[in-house]
Amino acid sequence: MGSIFLLVGQAKLAGGPAIDTMFEAWGYPAEFRYVVGVLEAVGGIGLFIPATKRYASVLLMIVMTGAMLTHAVNAEYARIMINVVFGVLLFLLFKSWETDASVQASAAAQSDSNSK
Repeated sequence: MGSIFLLVGQAKLAGGPAIDTMFEAWGYPAEFRYVVGVLEAVGGIGLFIPATKRYASVLLMIVMTGAMLTHAVNAEYARIMINVVFGVLLFLLFKSWETDASVQASAAAQSDSNSK
């Protein structure tokens, strides 16, 4: 999933008239694509790094929420579904990190009690 966000972010950063037109049609300045592109690319990279995976998930969930709201306001209902899917996957990734951390903590505690 990190690769997808990295690629989508890079596409926004590379831009072009079509992307500028989309952002303007949504009511944003064309340059806002740089903000969204950086957030998506940084979030995508963050998903690859275990220490930042949780923070990157939250960042990208916020970006997906903004995207859902943008599409809803502009009556682009068919586009909302992909944002919902990615939002749910990011939430599951966020929760899996929490589960991984508690499993590791339990294993460490078990190991400490066994060594005594």
